[in-house]
Parts: sequence; structure tokens; C-alpha cells
Amino acid sequence: MKTILAVATLALTAGAAAGDIITQWDFNGPRAGKNLTAPATSIGLGSASLVGGTTAAWAAGSPNDPAVTDDDRWNTTTYAAQGTGSGTRGVEYAVSTVGYTNISFTADIRNSNTSSRWIEILAAYDGVNFVSVGTFNATAGDQWNTRSVILGAAADNNASLRIQVVAIFDPAAGAYTAANPTGTYATSGTIGYDLVTFEGTLIPTPGAAALMALGGLVAARRRR
Repeated sequence: MKTILAVATLALTAGAAAGDIITQWDFNGPRAGKNLTAPATSIGLGSASLVGGTTAAWAAGSPNDPAVTDDDRWNTTTYAAQGTGSGTRGVEYAVSTVGYTNISFTADIRNSNTSSRWIEILAAYDGVNFVSVGTFNATAGDQWNTRSVILGAAADNNASLRIQVVAIFDPAAGAYTAANPTGTYATSGTIGYDLVTFEGTLIPTPGAAALMALGGLVAARRRR
């Protein structure tokens, strides 16, 4: 019995410490069967949508994606005209994190040469009001970057979490600048997404928590 409890406690502790994928979009599969405006998840439940008038097409996926065939990215375009609409166009991902804590959002993002160099990640913890949780700038065009943010306690056990990734003005210039330092921003520039992932730590059920506590008690008694 003592051995069983010790093993169970170890397994539960290891599971609680590891990050679990709650929801992921890898955008893979035959193009004819995929929805460009609302791509389906590959793991878990959630919804993806275009924001502010952007449009999308399929293109080759991230080199970090292990898929050999039908490996795509969700490639967005039709961004705002120069000097207008900072933070209004991009994509949105909505998920429930009920049952999880320590939530993070990660995505492989590819900025084309003429896309906005700067993007902002926004979170609506109440499903309505968005706040900034991170800004990133691309140092080159036609290049993949993995972007990740820790979403904080407000994202824990949350049934209505929404994340937007939007193009924004260069903070120093007050206007869009191109991802390619020698290029010029264009509304036709593209920002592509792959391996969009929400991760968290599973919250132990009351029974699991009790088992962990009991295992700890047994271990303490054995040391006496």
C-alpha cells in the first residue's frame, strides 16, 4: 500500500508540474477541407477568427512543425492603410482554460518583408475588454519567430479567454514600419501563424489532491 501511494503521489506531482496542451492549431491537412476564416483546432476546443477586415490564405508552415505533408500556416493579409488602424487588424483565438492554471500562449509567427514589423498580443480575460500582454518586433522579413506570453492568474480556470494578435505602429515612428528594415510597409504584407498553442497546468481534482496529501503523510510517517 505504501509503495502504491508513493508511486501515485509521484505521478500526480509530475503531471501537475508539466505543461499540458489545452488547445492547439497546427493548420495542417488537405487545403480543400479547411476553413480559411475559422480554422479548426488540431488539439482541444477553441475558435479562431479574422479581426478587423483581414483576409487569409494557406501557405507553407513553420519549420518547427514536424508534419511531412499538408503542413500549412494561416497566412493573413489586407492590413490597414499606412497611418491608420493601429491595433485593429489581425487574428483572434478564443478558448476555455477551465481546469487549468499557469496559462501561456505561444505561436510561430512569420512576417513578410512588407508586413508591419510590430505586433501586439491582447488578452480579454472577461471575454470583452482587451488589454496588452506583450509587443514584439520582427528584425527581418520572411522569417519565422516563436512568440510566447505568460497570461497571468486572470487566465486561470477561465471559460471565456480571448487572445488577439494585431499589427501596430512602430512605437518610435508613430506609423507602420516594414519587417524588412530596407522595405516599405504595404497593406498586402502577410503575417502567418503556425503551432498556435495554449498550455497550462492541470488543476488536481479534490480526490487527486487528497491522494497527494495522503501520500505525503505516509512518506512523513516512514521517515519517523
